[in-house]
Amino acid sequence: MLPDFIYPNRGQMGHCSLRPLRLKKKSSPQRTQGAQRNNERHTQYAGEFRPGRYESANLCPPLKNPSCLVSFFSLFFRQMRIAFLLLSALLMCFCLTGCKALQKFFGPKDITPPQEFTAVAQPTLEQITSAINRNSQQIRNFTTPNASITVPGAPLPLHSQLTFERPKRLRMQGSASSLSGQEFDFGSNDQLFWLWMKRSSPKEMWYCRHDQYPISPVRSAIPIDPDWLIEALGIVEFKPTDQHYGPTRGGDGNWEIISHCQTPSGQYIKRTVIDSKIGWIVRQELYTPQNELVASSEAKDSKFDPGTGIYYAKRIEVRCQGMNGNMTIDLGSPSFNTSASLPSSQFVMPTYDGYQVVDLCGPEILQRSRVVMPPQTPMPNVPEASMQTVIR
Repeated sequence: MLPDFIYPNRGQMGHCSLRPLRLKKKSSPQRTQGAQRNNERHTQYAGEFRPGRYESANLCPPLKNPSCLVSFFSLFFRQMRIAFLLLSALLMCFCLTGCKALQKFFGPKDITPPQEFTAVAQPTLEQITSAINRNSQQIRNFTTPNASITVPGAPLPLHSQLTFERPKRLRMQGSASSLSGQEFDFGSNDQLFWLWMKRSSPKEMWYCRHDQYPISPVRSAIPIDPDWLIEALGIVEFKPTDQHYGPTRGGDGNWEIISHCQTPSGQYIKRTVIDSKIGWIVRQELYTPQNELVASSEAKDSKFDPGTGIYYAKRIEVRCQGMNGNMTIDLGSPSFNTSASLPSSQFVMPTYDGYQVVDLCGPEILQRSRVVMPPQTPMPNVPEASMQTVIR
């Protein structure tokens, strides 16, 4: 409802008078009659305006008088300008006093690089690997309810819940929308891992034990250890039992380390690219001894958690053999080390009605069609001058 003072006065060439009428004091009968006449004047506008006493009886709605609209909006924007100036002054006071709430959402996040990357101009192999191992070892577990996964062929990203706990516990469950229901379930515990997809044909859920996966027939089609997915998330440790060479400067100025890794599936060669200023992992590449690229991961958006002092990759692009494109994982807003341990029930292999459970090491898997290999990428050469002592 509009204020009383915006009624126009037709008697002054359409000028909207904002000055209320000051009537002389009358006797009680006169005041009563005046009030009745005043109410009669506003009967036709009773649905739009509050009755009142003004200079002219020739009152009209503001919408019929352009000059009245100008007066109204002029007053309205004048009040809005005053409110904006007061709000700006309030925000400036918060900023000058160092309000922690505003700094949390709008202020810059101070990222302190590891000492190994600031103390010397040329860090050694042991300094770089110890800094990365220390950061990864701080991550005992994390959960994120608002992750998203983009897979090749899917028109939209899948909403996912992701949970991780050392050493091999991982669970990813996702759906296209709240109406479509769950679309996939990938999990791993200390004994085995599994994969279920709602739209798989035939309707099957695959699983395999970690100690049997190296001898599984599918190794010839997808020669990659399930632990690679955990490393792709940025939880990387340079093991002292592997051979590491470097560091060397890459073309982008970052440090590169070449590692010869011995896994239950055989020997692989890994190339790790580390940011030279911050110290987090930018890219990982895994090769076979025959110089074939098996898998790669790239951190597109790395973050720093000030509460725990952990560097982590928020968005990762993963590519594996047999995958027609990149898989993108966005962690959303992860919470690190919220408890000493997570419930073990989160990492128990489930069962789904109407889906047959298939062991990847079983005889029936031999009848499956092989995966078409993508074009291979040659393995990077290891410069002899960059080889240093193996970490012990």
